[in-house]
Amino acid sequence: MRTTIVIAVDGVERHPFWPDGTEVTQRSGLEYEVLLPGGRTLSSGDRFTATAVIDDGGAIDSEKISGFLSFCEVPDAPVLFADAASIQEPGR
Repeated sequence: MRTTIVIAVDGVERHPFWPDGTEVTQRSGLEYEVLLPGGRTLSSGDRFTATAVIDDGGAIDSEKISGFLSFCEVPDAPVLFADAASIQEPGR
C-alpha cells in the first residue's frame, strides 16, 4: 500500500508543500503529524486555514517533483504553504 500525506482544499485532495523547517512524521498507518516552524502541530483529521498557493500554473517545475506527485496519485495540483505563521487551527 502506498502512503502519503494529502490535504483537502474545498474537497479536492492535494499534496502539500509545507514551509521550510516543517517536520512530517508518520505515526501509524495513514496517520501523520506535521510540526510547523514555531511549534504548531497538525495531526491527521485537523482542519485549518492558511495562506497558500495552488500550483495549477506549474510553479513547481522539477522533473523529480512531478514524478513524485505522479507516483503518489494525488488527483489535483499541489498546494504551497510559504508562511507557517499564516496557518491557523480552527480544530478538528
